[in-house]
Amino acid sequence: MIALLLINFTISLIKSILWIFLGILFIKHFETASSYIIRKPIPEKLVSKKNKNDFIELMKWIGVCFLFIGIISIIMAITTISIGGHQIKF
Repeated sequence: MIALLLINFTISLIKSILWIFLGILFIKHFETASSYIIRKPIPEKLVSKKNKNDFIELMKWIGVCFLFIGIISIIMAITTISIGGHQIKF
């Protein structure tokens, strides 16, 4: 039972770290993230300056949402291990 609890905690922690990494990728490296999404670089003259700034702002908010999901997942993982640890008396 303890092994399953620790495996569950480890998987939740890894998922949380991946969410946080994805959020940082979207916030700091929005062009890289968009290139990963559309699988090719964005041409310079494709969008106007205002639309590009709006796109950058949207990517930053998406990154913040991913960071929030990662932080909530870490809190849930810690809660799971603490409640499970109290129930099976480590």
